[in-house]
Amino acid sequence: MSSHRSTTPLRAAVVGTGGIARSSHLPALRTFADAGEAEIVAAVDVDMDPVRAFAAGAGIPHASTDLDATPVELRSDCVVLCTPPVVHRDQTVTALTAGAWGWCEKPPCPSLADFDAIETAEKPGDAGPYASIVFQHRFGAGATARRPPRRRPRPTSPPCATRTSDT
Repeated sequence: MSSHRSTTPLRAAVVGTGGIARSSHLPALRTFADAGEAEIVAAVDVDMDPVRAFAAGAGIPHASTDLDATPVELRSDCVVLCTPPVVHRDQTVTALTAGAWGWCEKPPCPSLADFDAIETAEKPGDAGPYASIVFQHRFGAGATARRPPRRRPRPTSPPCATRTSDT
C-alpha cells in the first residue's frame, strides 16, 4: 500500500443505497467528511427515485443510475460498493477501470474466476487503484480470543429439546 498521504479529501461515490449503505458505510464516510478527509460526491443505484431520496437525505450532491460514467465524470477516488455480491465483480472492475479504488462489501464475489477478474483490473505495484474487501469476523476464533471471558448464568433447565410423547 502506498504511504502517500493526500492533502485533499478523498472523493467517494456510494453505490447501492440499501441497509448496509445507510447503517454502516454512510456513517463511516460522514465521520471522515466531518474531519475534512473525505467528500461524498455521488450516490449510484439502479432506480433513480430511491437514489435521489438517499442523496437528498444524506446531502450528497449527485444521484445517478450510471456507474460507468459517474466515477469518471466526478473524478471519484473511491467507489464504495454496498450492493449484492452477484454484481461486485462488474462494479469493482468498472471502478478500477475508471481509476478509482474499490471498497467492496463482503463477500467480494461469488466465484474465484470473478475474483481473478477483479485482480486483473487492479494496477500492478503499490500505486493502485486496487480493490479492498470489507471483512470482519466478530464471532470468529480471533475475535473471540481477544474478548475477555464472559460469565454466563447457569441455565435452570437443560438447553436441549425433550420429547414428551412417543406419538
